Amino acid sequence: MNPYIFRKYDIRGIVETDFTPDVVANLGMAFGTYIKRSGGNQVSISGDIRLTTPRLIEYFSQGMI
Repeated sequence: MNPYIFRKYDIRGIVETDFTPDVVANLGMAFGTYIKRSGGNQVSISGDIRLTTPRLIEYFSQGMI
């Protein structure tokens, strides 16, 4: 995982190289773990109109589950 994708308030990078399916699924897993440990049980996921958004949502969701 490219450590430079993590910024102070967000995560940024080049989708094709920095956000492989494994990386996005791992981010989803980490976020899901954080939510669960904080007592949450629901999240909402959204995106923008970029062509890569549906794929990122799919991998992130799979990681959270």
